[in-house]
Amino acid sequence: MPDLFECLRDALADRYAVESEIGRGGMATVFLAADLKHRRQVAIKVLHPELAATLGGERFLREIEIAAGLNHPHILPLFDSGDAAGLLYYVMPYIEGESLQERLETEVQLPIDEAVGIAAEVAEGLDYAHRQGVIHRDIKPGNILLSEGHALIADFGIARAVGVAFEGEATAMGLAVGTPKYMSPEQATADASVDGRSDIYALGCVLWEMLAGEPPFGGPTPQVILARKAVEEAPDVRALRSRVPEALEVCLEGTLAPAPADRFATAAEFASALRDAVLLGVTPQAVARRKRKKHRRWVLAAASLVVVVGGGLTWRAYVARQQVQWARTEAEGEIRRLLSAGHADSATQVALRILEVLPRDATTNVPWDFFSRSLNVDTEPPGARVHYRPLAAEGDTTWRLLGTTPIEDALLPRVFTRVRFQKDGHETREVLMPLWGGVDLRHLILDPQGSIPPGMVRINGFGIWEDYWDNAPSDFSVGDYFLDRYEVTNRQYREFVDDGGYEVAEYWTEPFVEDGRELPWDEAVRLFVDRTGRPGPATWEDGTYAEGRGEHPVGGLSWYEAVAFARFAGRSLPSIWHLEWATIYEMISVMIPPSNFGGEGPAAVGSSGAEGEYGAYDQYGNVREWSFSARDDGRMIFGGGWNDADHEIGEWLARWLSPWDRSPENGMRLAQYPDTDGIVSANAPLVLGEWLGSRDYSLETPAGLEEFTEYARLYDYDAAPLDPIAELADTVFDWPMERISFTGPDGSDRMGLYLFLPTESRPPFQAVLFVSGYAQMFRSLEDFHVLMFEFLMRAGRAVAIPILTGTFQPYDQEDSVSEDVLHQKPETRVEWAKEISRAVDYLESRPDVDAERISYYGMYDGATHAPIVLALESRIRVGFLESGGLPIDLPAPPPWVDPFQFVPHVRTPLLIMNSRYSDRFPYERSQRPMLELLGTPPEHRRLDSGLYADPVPFFDIVGKVTPWFDEYLGSVEGF
Repeated sequence: MPDLFECLRDALADRYAVESEIGRGGMATVFLAADLKHRRQVAIKVLHPELAATLGGERFLREIEIAAGLNHPHILPLFDSGDAAGLLYYVMPYIEGESLQERLETEVQLPIDEAVGIAAEVAEGLDYAHRQGVIHRDIKPGNILLSEGHALIADFGIARAVGVAFEGEATAMGLAVGTPKYMSPEQATADASVDGRSDIYALGCVLWEMLAGEPPFGGPTPQVILARKAVEEAPDVRALRSRVPEALEVCLEGTLAPAPADRFATAAEFASALRDAVLLGVTPQAVARRKRKKHRRWVLAAASLVVVVGGGLTWRAYVARQQVQWARTEAEGEIRRLLSAGHADSATQVALRILEVLPRDATTNVPWDFFSRSLNVDTEPPGARVHYRPLAAEGDTTWRLLGTTPIEDALLPRVFTRVRFQKDGHETREVLMPLWGGVDLRHLILDPQGSIPPGMVRINGFGIWEDYWDNAPSDFSVGDYFLDRYEVTNRQYREFVDDGGYEVAEYWTEPFVEDGRELPWDEAVRLFVDRTGRPGPATWEDGTYAEGRGEHPVGGLSWYEAVAFARFAGRSLPSIWHLEWATIYEMISVMIPPSNFGGEGPAAVGSSGAEGEYGAYDQYGNVREWSFSARDDGRMIFGGGWNDADHEIGEWLARWLSPWDRSPENGMRLAQYPDTDGIVSANAPLVLGEWLGSRDYSLETPAGLEEFTEYARLYDYDAAPLDPIAELADTVFDWPMERISFTGPDGSDRMGLYLFLPTESRPPFQAVLFVSGYAQMFRSLEDFHVLMFEFLMRAGRAVAIPILTGTFQPYDQEDSVSEDVLHQKPETRVEWAKEISRAVDYLESRPDVDAERISYYGMYDGATHAPIVLALESRIRVGFLESGGLPIDLPAPPPWVDPFQFVPHVRTPLLIMNSRYSDRFPYERSQRPMLELLGTPPEHRRLDSGLYADPVPFFDIVGKVTPWFDEYLGSVEGF
């Protein structure tokens, strides 16, 4: 007899390509399959044949149909179900990730905040389903999926479907549908009155297990487990994990009471109590449930209004006071813990709770700018509803209400966030907020319904300043403009061809110049033919495009054809500035992954889902887009094609082609300018600025040993007695901090160092030398974000910040220390290297520092400078570099301060973390050469060049540094 896989594969061959078995449970087997119609991966669950035979298909599938109507961010949807050759099956999305069960098998106890977050999200999904009249009946870790940091409830309604299909036979057969470890007492008896409180009980068991490492009730048999649940109180979770807050334990008691009447009435109430327990500690619900546990028959009437506390305060006043106390004393620590774990959005949610009870100016210890930014926006007309959705919450489609315009100082998380503006009678607008700055949303225009040019989106105006953009022709600004939502398609271009576009001279107004000679129009236009010699793009045949390619972007166009089509369409070919402004470079990290790179050809427009800042799709990948802008003897082209390397996008200003180039990747999108001010300047030829000129390291040879030895002598110094003086001892964000001064290199003026000590590890401490370019712009440590390195102390390491020449002093634009020192002040590089070595001298002198385990963390300019330090300083055992690489600027610095000359002489294990799309350190011309030139053995050097913004955000770094240091220094005891 054919096995289950073969039966299912044959029965569903017309709809699904069943690929492999990926799981097996008590009721069903799970298969991975391809949905042939929708071209997506799915998971197909097939009930075990013996169970299906007992159930009968009709009633089961009717119940499945009810569950399929559920639509919530924390509920895994059902796509399909049916009876195939006697096999009862249902189809769900295939989720890449793991189940909570799998997570608990590898990590017995979860972090408290993570466990609460999972439970709260599951409770929200349950509350929605309960309000639709659907009970899950089998909440357990195996039915909770973890994907992109969020929880999804799987198999919703399946247990209910099984129970209904059995009708009254379940009890007679001795079958209580569910899992004994998590099942409620009433469900165990097949009670027909089971309601949502049964799911709440099961979720309480799951949360208990996440915190304690095992379910609350155990026993040798299912019968023993269920009997204990019926007669015993749940044990105290704090007995197994003392750090669980008391209020959280009380929340668990509100789920695990044997009688449903003593539990939370709704899952929404449980979710709210969870959040209050974490944020407020002691809550009204906590006190009430403690009383209920001791006196179950005493009903606490109207406790939130009339119970008196202490000096005669009502519950409402008491809770208000507790909230203020929490905001002043505990919230900051909660925010910092979330940030150290990389959760900017969650930190922002805590901050919003603070603002409910305290004004922002009363929260001076909260590092607002580090994890959030204020949004100020007014719309024309005003009164628009504003919602936002952080992109970090992948899979969470919930839009959170921000308010109604005008809005002042609204708080958004410092993650990529999409903001939506809606007003009746007007077009809805969405704007993707960047990480490092704010989009200017003053006077955001909302167009009347139907007034936007067809197929276009409105883009905010912008300004270009010559002193900022070296290659800008002059200062100029432009107003709002419209840009095609999608690239111009074959179908659209066919209208131009069919209308005789190649025969109308009025469309072809730009001079045709080839090798310095201007060609007549009739001679030039004869060159623009398809593969069969007919007028049209180079990718066409017989004057048209391939069948089924009408909605694909047109390719194979010269710049001249793009301009002619724009005139035919009554629109304009945009300047390079107009194309760039519609997407904002730093958003590449969220736009590249869905974009069409590495494909076999262009895809239908918009099919990738790669949406830019203002709603234009596929600006990267698919086809390149001609701009009007000229550079040297060519024309600028933007965005890259499907067969271009995605990392080359970081160098978009360096991309220009002959206007005659008709490569298959060359396409376009068009613009329309309601305000023509500044357009002439925007279209002016670009001037090659010095910063665009770059070094080609493949043509250079780094210093050999003899030359390097000569350079190294310049960094020698007299190690005079340190004579350390403790200038300051303080506590910064709960961390002990010292400021020490000691004799500088060569016995010169004294230099300083900030030293932060961990509180949960024992000396001698591993110490991290933290060198950041940020230090050049701050007057003192008070202006410096301690949160940038606090996660290192949380992992048990000390952090030493040397006060290098030009850092931590009043910022002076004319006298600042920045990467310009490579060209203008090379002696500062020498001083920095000496001062860092002198800092190592000091650390070696301290008995509470392990001199054999000193590491280096270089950020920005600290990363660029690192090859010099690491080549000279053998006492540093391991390094981590963030947002750095070999400088590509011309002219090259003097060789004795050029990192390129030092890289081959570095032997230190090194992890480099950078954006694959960096324009400052291009992947092929800076990052890879540095990695390959390193003298560090290949197995001890690593380049993490990923889908990051540039510079790499802090929240992407957390979790990468500590494991790297642990690998080479050993983990800190107790961590």
